[in-house]
Amino acid sequence: MGGCLGREKADEKVSELGLPTERFMAVKKLGSGAEGELYLMRDKTRDVGDRLVALKMMKRGSLVDEARVLREIMLQSTLNHIHVVKLYQVLLTDSHFCIVMEYAPGGDLFRYITKKVKPLSKYQAMSEGEARFIFKQILSAVDYCHRRHIAHRDLKLANILLDDHTPPRVKVCDFGLSRSYDYEHENCYTIVGTPAYMSPEVLDPKHNPDGYDPVKADIWSAGVILYAMLRGRFPFDTHEGNLKAVLRNIQAAHQGDPRHLWGKAWGNADLSSEVKDLLDRMLDVDTDCRITIAEIMEHDWMTMELREDGVFRRAQEYAEEAQDKWNKVSDVMDQSKQQRLRKLVHEAMIDHGHPGEILEWHPPTSLRVRTAHSSAHLPSLLVSEHHSYTKENAAE
Repeated sequence: MGGCLGREKADEKVSELGLPTERFMAVKKLGSGAEGELYLMRDKTRDVGDRLVALKMMKRGSLVDEARVLREIMLQSTLNHIHVVKLYQVLLTDSHFCIVMEYAPGGDLFRYITKKVKPLSKYQAMSEGEARFIFKQILSAVDYCHRRHIAHRDLKLANILLDDHTPPRVKVCDFGLSRSYDYEHENCYTIVGTPAYMSPEVLDPKHNPDGYDPVKADIWSAGVILYAMLRGRFPFDTHEGNLKAVLRNIQAAHQGDPRHLWGKAWGNADLSSEVKDLLDRMLDVDTDCRITIAEIMEHDWMTMELREDGVFRRAQEYAEEAQDKWNKVSDVMDQSKQQRLRKLVHEAMIDHGHPGEILEWHPPTSLRVRTAHSSAHLPSLLVSEHHSYTKENAAE
């Protein structure tokens, strides 16, 4: 994460993107990847009250996966939940394609955990109370998506962002690999996700010719996240981080009694029997036996109280009150708005647009055209998550 930019460099960066300097001010660079760069910006638009936003910028002509970008924007624009990163707008300048999103100042859950893990430690990364507080928020977001027939398909620590509250509040992000489905438990056939979090039915399509249920795959991934929060390591991952190695470790861990992974496979961690049972059921290789979200919410571990839970319980109550006040009505884009968004993303595939013009799209409002003004080294127990993986197995 870079340092704050000086005023001159900040204005230069905004101008480089083709954005008006009287509207945006670059604060600092948050990161970069294959898809582009991420900047912290100050949005000075009058009606938003001078807010900080995360602006993902990609050079025009660099969108190698138009379908993924379009899918991510379309799906995320229909989600309105306190624990899902909010999409504010999409901008297309003559040089860049920009996605403006809610900013989560606390970083991601991966780095949050690594700060708590001591190298070669055999103890927990988080207390069960803290893990439960964060996990309930993650589960709330995932359940919200599933109720709207959207499977995330790349749930992982790096896609769980945090705000700056103590204890932190969760914001699930990155819907680039997500899948919407028309009816309950519609199967998928594409191998997608990050290897350490992939369920065995996703990893091994040869033994699952009828595809896999993305909802149940999300539950497996959530189980991996919970395990990592508690233990500071991944349950089945290897330093290789490839599909075959992870699948091999899953199969080895489930030898004998597939419902009980504690002992030889994972060691006898100093965790409650309740959370061990929950993890056993979330990480069940038999999808017919894998626990559902409704059952997770009613599980003994999710409803029990520990002495340390006081601060987390109060924070959870506050979060639930905030959710009740949140606008729960998700605006569904009509066909006209979808066509306009498709056109905007398609235009981003072209190297150059029309100088001096910005295409601006606000979910769920219609597309507007207006003139642009000129002017670490991580602890060894929790190894790198590796990149998300996509492989077409069959047409979806």
